[in-house]
Amino acid sequence: MEELKIALKITKEKNLRGKFDQVARTINIQVSKLQNQYNNIQRKEQTYYSKVISAIKEGDRQRAAIYSNEVAEVRKALKSINQSKLVLEQIGLRLNTVKDIGDIVTALAPANNLIQSIKSSMSTIVPTAGNEMDSLQDMMTGVLFDATQSGAVGIDMNAASDEAAKILQEVESQVQRETEIQLPSAPDAPEAIGV
Repeated sequence: MEELKIALKITKEKNLRGKFDQVARTINIQVSKLQNQYNNIQRKEQTYYSKVISAIKEGDRQRAAIYSNEVAEVRKALKSINQSKLVLEQIGLRLNTVKDIGDIVTALAPANNLIQSIKSSMSTIVPTAGNEMDSLQDMMTGVLFDATQSGAVGIDMNAASDEAAKILQEVESQVQRETEIQLPSAPDAPEAIGV
């Protein structure tokens, strides 16, 4: 009888590990998709920025103001995509370091909270991202449920939320620094600011 219990526990842990690996693969796929989206939008930002410069050189301040506003909006999107990508990368790295079932739950609980926090901002920029984040959250919730049902470990959701908030704050700081380095400020069109 004891051997059967041990065999069942090992089987449950293998199934849980398989689901966990699927979550990690899905996160890596999402990071790649966000990187592609970031690259596409960054090209658009560069095009608009060039048009601002051309318009200023031609003395067309109204056109420069229009394109400057677009550059600002595109940069907001870039910042949001980059932040989401970095959050997912950080979750992926953490999941790759997980060694046992207890660690799986410890890693997934805050990650689930982080996914929730980036989902709404991402769905406005990349419409398909909301559904993909929902699917990812469903997978993660399933793994967490299976882990707690197997009796492997309990979840301290307060600790998970605190850890998620800490990770999110780190990523926001990193994104801000990267954005300031990567994106030059748009040339001023003083007369067109109020237009």
